[in-house]
Amino acid sequence: MKRELIFQDVASDKFWNLETSGSSYTVTFGKTGTTGQAQTKNFDSEEKCLKEAEKLVNEKIRKGYKENSSIDFLAEWKSMHDTKSPQEAFFHHFSFLRKPKRIRIFFENFRITLPLSW
Repeated sequence: MKRELIFQDVASDKFWNLETSGSSYTVTFGKTGTTGQAQTKNFDSEEKCLKEAEKLVNEKIRKGYKENSSIDFLAEWKSMHDTKSPQEAFFHHFSFLRKPKRIRIFFENFRITLPLSW
């Protein structure tokens, strides 16, 4: 069993991976972009290992972690490049930048004053 979870919000960007091998599992966790830390735990049987691993995964999901949907970034960038509407493709791709509340508040309060000659 192999599970890859991520947690992302305005203040955090973390990963948490679990992989079982026989009667042991290894958890790797940390900030996205780092190698993180690894911890291995051994059990008397494979059944106990899988049960404990599933329990840990469910705990992380309850805390807000989500399954990591691995994206083929090269294919995604190629499709954005080859589209007939690159502006719309880039707007959609980077739409996550519009979602954080702090950014919305900034733009709602931001005003530009231009001279009349503009």
